[in-house]
Amino acid sequence: YYGRQYRVLRGGGWFETADFVRTTTRNATSDTAANDDLGFRCAR
Repeated sequence: YYGRQYRVLRGGGWFETADFVRTTTRNATSDTAANDDLGFRCAR
């Protein structure tokens, strides 16, 4: 995309609808993006 670096995001955050919370949902974002609901969760 126009010479920019992107990362893949899987799933959604607290403010998403049910369709976007699934782990099969993928989005692209800048590699320097910061947001309150970007991150990961450890689970076992």
